[in-house]
Amino acid sequence: MNALFLLCSGNNFLNNIPVFLNRHPDGKYLFQKALEGLDVAGYDRIFVIMQEKAATKFNGYTIVSETLKGQLRDRLELTLLEKATNGPAASICEALKKTGFEGAFAVRDCSNTISIPQSAKAALKGNFVGTLNISENWYIHDLKSKSFIIRNEQNQILDIIEKTIKSEIISVGYYGFASSRDFMDAYSRLTDSVYSISMLYVSHIVAYLIGRQNQVFGTVDVDFFEEWNNRFSWMKIQNEYSINLIFLDRFFTKDESGLYSFEDSMLQKFQHLKNKKCSSIFFTTYQFVDADSVKKKLNENGINVHDVILINNSDPQFNIIRDGRDMVETLVRNN
Repeated sequence: MNALFLLCSGNNFLNNIPVFLNRHPDGKYLFQKALEGLDVAGYDRIFVIMQEKAATKFNGYTIVSETLKGQLRDRLELTLLEKATNGPAASICEALKKTGFEGAFAVRDCSNTISIPQSAKAALKGNFVGTLNISENWYIHDLKSKSFIIRNEQNQILDIIEKTIKSEIISVGYYGFASSRDFMDAYSRLTDSVYSISMLYVSHIVAYLIGRQNQVFGTVDVDFFEEWNNRFSWMKIQNEYSINLIFLDRFFTKDESGLYSFEDSMLQKFQHLKNKKCSSIFFTTYQFVDADSVKKKLNENGINVHDVILINNSDPQFNIIRDGRDMVETLVRNN
């Protein structure tokens, strides 16, 4: 039997709720995004690990259950931890004990979303680590927070080092283990006082199994990586998926007869929006504009248009209202 353990048990918060319960700009929960790109159909059981506080106070149990049950059905099992552990490896060990699971399993954290090439999926069995080559045009913030991997020409791991830059290869938080018993034995030995490790990461388990038990771990390179494990990365995602409000009137030109038209040449002004993740809402005061025609032309040119709106005010004032405080300040300013 093969299982997947999804780690939603960390102590990190974003927008005053556990990170995994935040929504990505595309509308999906971050725990959903963490599962994207994985062949979840290849797992017989899928365990979601979370703290009881997140499950009850923040309604995590219901949200995860209702969101994933349609996709995973009876393979989904939620495992609750009474309190925070001293690290990811400890959370997995607790979950293994609670569930009584034995056999091969994989671990996925909720700090990013990835995509694995079809050609590499055959390697996702037994011992493996999902990896990313950061030299291939990927911008990664806070590199010192990553696990770095040294591997040979056969893509087998020689060493994995936590929080120290040693190579161009990093872990993406996706690990496979051939044996749950080997994992728990490694954890038990690493918690011995002779090692003096204050927080055990999954990478420590991998390094122990390679160095002390001569186990072989392969690497599986991902072809897409998007992270949100810190505020900088989260804001970067928000900017990439931003909604642009564009006043369209100034992009119209007069022809020889004095009529305004939306010429193809004007599309050049929007090329920086082409094939981007962001979407745009266009406003115009010109009542003669065929909004559907403009929207179609922009979409056909790779520009993601949310809507084209006709307004009657010839000199509109736009206010962005994000919350109640913005609402009050706007009303006070304008009245």
